[in-house]
Amino acid sequence: MAPFDPWLGFWAASVAAAKSALDIVSEAVGAEARREAQGAEAPREWATPHRIVRELATMRVLEFSNGRPGATAIIVAPYAVHSATTADFARHHSVVGALLAGGVTRLRLTDWKSAVPEARYFSIDTHLADLNVAVDDFGAPAALVGLCQGGWLAAAYAARFPAKVRSLALAAAPIDITADASGLGSFAAVTPRETMEEMLALGDGRLLGRLMLAMWPAAKPGPGGVLDILQLGAADDARARARHARLQARFDRWHAAVVDLPGVFYRQTVDWMFRENRLAAGRFVALGERLDLSSIVCPIFLLAAEGDEITRPGQCLALARLAGTPPARIETCVVQGGHLSLFMGQTTLATAWRDIARFVAGRREPVILAAAWTGGGKKRRARRRAASASSDRPLDKW
Repeated sequence: MAPFDPWLGFWAASVAAAKSALDIVSEAVGAEARREAQGAEAPREWATPHRIVRELATMRVLEFSNGRPGATAIIVAPYAVHSATTADFARHHSVVGALLAGGVTRLRLTDWKSAVPEARYFSIDTHLADLNVAVDDFGAPAALVGLCQGGWLAAAYAARFPAKVRSLALAAAPIDITADASGLGSFAAVTPRETMEEMLALGDGRLLGRLMLAMWPAAKPGPGGVLDILQLGAADDARARARHARLQARFDRWHAAVVDLPGVFYRQTVDWMFRENRLAAGRFVALGERLDLSSIVCPIFLLAAEGDEITRPGQCLALARLAGTPPARIETCVVQGGHLSLFMGQTTLATAWRDIARFVAGRREPVILAAAWTGGGKKRRARRRAASASSDRPLDKW
């Protein structure tokens, strides 16, 4: 079962099922109105202690630190229907925890806010400007770690302000939509613009998260699907079964805790990234300047999943040929699993993210590439193996 993706969700509105899209929309908007009448958005469920260091129009900047000197980084979290807790889902299933355990001792994260009606005109530029404030506060040049939709935003920032980015690590970031065919590009191309505008009108200029869930009900995985996402084996005893049940309940809460997106930001993302592929084509204008990905010359780490049904590996790995970074300073890793497993999967976090923590810290180790990802045709895995035998050991528990 494919996990829910907000950029695919609008396409479902154009597909009539037994129940009309308008009926679904009405129910979702009614639920949204009742939620807003009750007050502010519900508190988010984080796995790692943190503090809020800055309140901006588009985000709260969170700081996670273990108090020791060491490497620093900023996680540019996904800004999609689900919140930034995707990066810190649960103990042993947290990008934040994996980076802290791997030696990144001072870590900040962009906790994007759910859009209120007054934020409906917020654009990509609005979010990039606030990200620029977060980087300046933290201290440039910064190491950026971009996740999914936050990945292309981090790449755009690095192209706009190359001197402010020390290194760039991207996981499942859609950089070049045409590089590795997926349903997403096709869906965006055939979706009537009127459908998207109707959805935004129902949200008073915003894309309502609850509306998206209502229109994509089959996207929620069942218990077996959640275990696959979290990369957990069968529960052999009562203790393991209880833990699995807790994680399932936590996933259900995470899935239901949606955020709303500004209409302008959503329109621009759909049009510029998924219809027109502007970032890869060199036609993306941000904060008054046309972006050229070849201006990115810092070290790059690209992580993808061979079974990712949302961002195909080649879409992310395309940055390796588009950036100006010398090939010797680019690392790529394609792992088994699906989209959410890259951020929540226990095995991926204990292995690939250990390498990203090492990369962010500036430590280089000999690496053997088992195969190169070419995109299209047969699936090919690029498995990175460190020369040291210790690299096969998982991270310490966090």
